[in-house]
Amino acid sequence: MNNIKYVGMDVHKSVTVIAVINEQGQLESLTKIKTKAENFRDYFRGLSGTTHVVLEEGSWSAWLYKLLKPLVSSVTVCETRHNKLIGAAPSPLPAEVQPLPNSSADPFHLAPTGG
Repeated sequence: MNNIKYVGMDVHKSVTVIAVINEQGQLESLTKIKTKAENFRDYFRGLSGTTHVVLEEGSWSAWLYKLLKPLVSSVTVCETRHNKLIGAAPSPLPAEVQPLPNSSADPFHLAPTGG
């Protein structure tokens, strides 16, 4: 097995949420980091195997593309407003790690895992 990882990121000015899914579609990790270059470098240097990153086009996308491209196998920047399949697809994340509705004070507040 090649140890393939698919990484999705929700990037905001101060905090980024990173979800890593393996090739079987199982969530491997869900991590919050401060949106700083060194934090991204440290995080992605710590991943093993083939890593494919997807992020939404926005204020941070060009900067992140340049930062991550040398560290991972591929970086894809997508424009989700023009991709109807993204909104229609079920999330691969289990309910306990979905962002909570009405969490405007902390948009990255995640549901507890119950463990």
